[in-house]
Amino acid sequence: QPTWVDPAFPMKELNTSHYPATRAAKVAEHYLNYHHGSPSKWFMVHAIERATSEDIPEVGTKYHIQFSVQEQATKKIVENCIAEILFRQTEGQSTPEVNCTCDDLLKIKTSDADHALYHHIKHQPHLVTGTDIPDSQGNIPKEMEPLWYLGGIGASFIMWQQSNESTLYNMAHIHNVKQLNSENDLLAFDYVVLLHEMVSQVKKKKNHSSICPSII
Repeated sequence: QPTWVDPAFPMKELNTSHYPATRAAKVAEHYLNYHHGSPSKWFMVHAIERATSEDIPEVGTKYHIQFSVQEQATKKIVENCIAEILFRQTEGQSTPEVNCTCDDLLKIKTSDADHALYHHIKHQPHLVTGTDIPDSQGNIPKEMEPLWYLGGIGASFIMWQQSNESTLYNMAHIHNVKQLNSENDLLAFDYVVLLHEMVSQVKKKKNHSSICPSII
């Protein structure tokens, strides 16, 4: 039994390809993107090696996931990710509590790419804008990929906050994005994104702002 599993409560082995495991892993993905993503770095679950759950009386259900993620820009696979996701028993929506580590996550360095993008945008004569990403054929122009990743990072926070044991969120589409005027060294963007809830097949349009700090 892995040391990260609390032996106080009986464990239930989960099929790694079924919804309970994939939903929990998706929450961990959103958590990782919000905390470690950048306009040059966005993670998606690659494979789930093992998944278990435990029902904690008067608290909720805790999922234990062993998985790997793939960084979408470089296509690098990051192994040995371990996550605990607790869905608390509450009357209303409660943000899942996540504890997640990946051994090699920080080895993917994107500071040079982020630095170059920051200065490229800072020296544009006009504020950056974009619409309909991907386009009607599902294509994302190369120059729009950083805005797509940045939108995904902002959306990851919303999807993490709104997730529960019955949801499976993805960002489906960026309706529009526009750079905002800022008086300091930050780059600020306003997004309208379409989130797809896979289980119910409901699509929700959300507005959010993303901020890129100055990179010196």
